[in-house]
Amino acid sequence: MAGYEYRVVQLPAGGSVTHLNERMSHMIVEGWEPIMMSGNEVVNILLRRPLQQKPAQSDKQQES
Repeated sequence: MAGYEYRVVQLPAGGSVTHLNERMSHMIVEGWEPIMMSGNEVVNILLRRPLQQKPAQSDKQQES
């Protein structure tokens, strides 16, 4: 089963849409996926991305 990490980004409502677009574009490049947006005076955006898998240690590394 895939696991996810989550992040909430808060931005003031009524600000520049360009700033919001730039911020979201940057986070999408980092692997974040926006899944929900809400708010009145503050815009809250819930994002998620798959957890990074840690490389498995070989038997030789475990013996050290």
